[in-house]
Amino acid sequence: MPPGPTSPDPSGIVTIPTIIGPSSPVHFLASIFTVSWRIAVSESVLGECLAGQGRFEAAEKLLTESYKAIEKSLKPDDKRRKEALTRVINMYESWKKPERDAEYRALAASESNVVPR
Repeated sequence: MPPGPTSPDPSGIVTIPTIIGPSSPVHFLASIFTVSWRIAVSESVLGECLAGQGRFEAAEKLLTESYKAIEKSLKPDDKRRKEALTRVINMYESWKKPERDAEYRALAASESNVVPR
């Protein structure tokens, strides 16, 4: 087989295009990574809606778990990450949970990127 973007070169070394091609495991994992933070952002918004309805127990799980996923996936200065953290803070403030509110406010202050409403 001649060397090309979908095959190893004659020496048997796998080329970069082979590793990151559209059918490669790396490409597949990258697509999952992209989808996962998008799902987490959607869950964060849903959690905000539940908190707005006073359904804090359901909101807490969605907001905190989605923030963990977003935190792992997006950079600290990303707008969506800031918004997700703000949602968690606002939920704990509305729920009158000052210890948890303070915990996430400290995280926001350490990242210096969130101004809770």
